[in-house]
Amino acid sequence: TLDEYKNLDANDESLRKWKESLGLSTASSQLGDGKAQVVILSLSLEFENHPEIFIDLTNPNTLEDIKKKPIVLKAGESYVLKIRFKVLNDIVCGLKFLQVYKRAGFSSGTISEMIGSYSPSDEVYEKRFPKEV
Repeated sequence: TLDEYKNLDANDESLRKWKESLGLSTASSQLGDGKAQVVILSLSLEFENHPEIFIDLTNPNTLEDIKKKPIVLKAGESYVLKIRFKVLNDIVCGLKFLQVYKRAGFSSGTISEMIGSYSPSDEVYEKRFPKEV
């Protein structure tokens, strides 16, 4: 738990630095004893030749709108995916991102990438993925 990590080996300098890198040395209004939770705030697709597509996931109607009108990308069009998220309640270890590609409604491939470990914080984390083609 978060409290166990805070009190673990208080005299160990390297462990103290590791805990600080996770943000455990600072107090946060997002800390609690609940289950770790990742809240995805937005997704963005950034293109070279036209404006980015921004998806605000804090709006409850957004997912229904996307189901009605999915995002369609042209074959061979390159983009950079950006995700903004917050972590609540406890440390998240080994957060992974899984992207599924579909063509004509059928799965045509997946990409899985390790994002990392994050501590609960008021901070909004941002992850930019390598350019996709």
